[in-house]
Amino acid sequence: MTERAFSAPRAADAAVPRATSRTAATTPALTTPLRAALLLGASGMAYAVALAGVSAWQAETSAATAAVHATGLDAVASARAANDGLGATVDRLDADTRALLDGYDDATRQTADYQQHLDDLAALVADVEGTVARLPARIPLPAVTVHGSIPRAGGSGAPATKARTGASGG
Repeated sequence: MTERAFSAPRAADAAVPRATSRTAATTPALTTPLRAALLLGASGMAYAVALAGVSAWQAETSAATAAVHATGLDAVASARAANDGLGATVDRLDADTRALLDGYDDATRQTADYQQHLDDLAALVADVEGTVARLPARIPLPAVTVHGSIPRAGGSGAPATKARTGASGG
């Protein structure tokens, strides 16, 4: 068996022409331009797949970021509304405080006026006390002389009459 595998070629085999040519034996099935086109197509396909993956990831990230921003915008809107409410409260309290201060100023002016009136009254009372102090302790009253009779208070009752009227049934 080994002899046959290493045996020399037979003359009959050498006489049979082979159908192979030099170009067919050395030329590969894919030519260089075809290989370049395939390589370019494969790399374009890989780029497209990578680009689609990056686009999907970016869309997902953008959606998540938009959701976070929407939540943040809701919080900002809520904070703005609360701030507006606080601003209105502060404005109302400021107006109330100004009204109280105006009332306090009026009360202060009125108190000063009352104090002036009390000071004037105290001066008048002091003048009266001074005048009373200069008066003698006892002042003699003048004597009164009565001429005629003086009816007593609560005296004899109703005056006597003789007329009759029918107004009271009698």
